[in-house]
Amino acid sequence: MLAAPAWGQHAAVPAVEPAPLEMGAWESPAGIQTVVFQESFGGPNVGAAIEPLGAERFSTENDPIRVPEPLLFDLVRPLGARQGKVEFNTLASFPWRRSRRATDGDPFGIAPNTPDRGGIEWAPEVEYAIVDDFAIEFEFPFEDARLEEYKLGLQWTIGTAFDNHYIHGVQVLIEPTVHWEYWNTTLLYIGGIRFDETWSALFMVGGRVNLEGPRTYESFQTLFNASLFADVNPWLTVGLETNYASHNDGSSEVVLVPQAQVELTDYVQVQFGLGFGYDEELLEQAFILRAIWSR
Repeated sequence: MLAAPAWGQHAAVPAVEPAPLEMGAWESPAGIQTVVFQESFGGPNVGAAIEPLGAERFSTENDPIRVPEPLLFDLVRPLGARQGKVEFNTLASFPWRRSRRATDGDPFGIAPNTPDRGGIEWAPEVEYAIVDDFAIEFEFPFEDARLEEYKLGLQWTIGTAFDNHYIHGVQVLIEPTVHWEYWNTTLLYIGGIRFDETWSALFMVGGRVNLEGPRTYESFQTLFNASLFADVNPWLTVGLETNYASHNDGSSEVVLVPQAQVELTDYVQVQFGLGFGYDEELLEQAFILRAIWSR
């Protein structure tokens, strides 16, 4: 039998050390640092995301993967956008070298239904995620001071796959001219791939056709866009965008756009690059800029 401690004394209680915690840090390409505390006996992870710059937030455990958007042919908000996310941006293309001054071919044409007059093409737009994974945009393409088309865009994110390394969706664009003579419609399948913390890619494949106007069948184009991105540091991404369009008459257009994306503040980002476009008769080079505010 154990003797009871004398009055005023305390029985010795062996010290029990808490299970050790293992701490690890993972830093995503956009500078999000997630600190994970893992219980040594295999308990659940508890993570917290810290992002110094938040204009385009990279994914955490609870969000879809994030793949950058191309400069020339962008998305209607990133794939997997959450409800209430909004963006205002303006794209501008400044042609600075052409092999001829044609009015038909236009590899960089922001407004595909209108002739190219050799001016500065620019397009302000607003994008908004109405609900999770579904976003809408309104865009107004200009050439110099001339409004050329209206543009409505709809985009639905289908989901993710391959252990959250792949995200995909569909996009529909409707573009009537300002006098409603032509109605141009585009349907695209979009896929984004996150290879690792640095490298990612995005592709779009689909078609474009005039639903209203002459030569509807001849107007059909097969479209393909492929972009490769590298996240250099938390605020800089570089990439190469490739756009290809094949027409029913056998002609085609190819555009290459080496580019950079710079995150300036929590809400402001700029994209810029040099475009090299070829449409079998026209070789054109242009400086392309997109200014973005998003939250």
